[in-house]
Amino acid sequence: MRPRLPRTFTTKHDCIRIMQATAEVVSKRGVDGAKIGDLVRSARCSRKTFYGCFDGKQDCLEQTLLWIGERARRQMAEASDGADHRSTVEARLEALLRFVNDHPSRLRFT
Repeated sequence: MRPRLPRTFTTKHDCIRIMQATAEVVSKRGVDGAKIGDLVRSARCSRKTFYGCFDGKQDCLEQTLLWIGERARRQMAEASDGADHRSTVEARLEALLRFVNDHPSRLRFT
């Protein structure tokens, strides 16, 4: 029998999986068309797991947007480590455009 993962690890992983699914579902159906049932089906989790991570759909959407923004910010920061100001701006812009290109579904919250 393999050892169990700590609850904090599995909870964080579940929440990230739900946010990934939320980005995908919202990109296809829009905010109004994305129902909690759609999110949990796409994330392959239960409603109990969903509500263990979020207070409801609005909280999930807000946390997903923050998560996407943080990932984009981190990618931009990594791209500009050690560069002068002009190079920093250029590197961050290139990283942001690369993020948008690599993750288009995460930017369609309409």
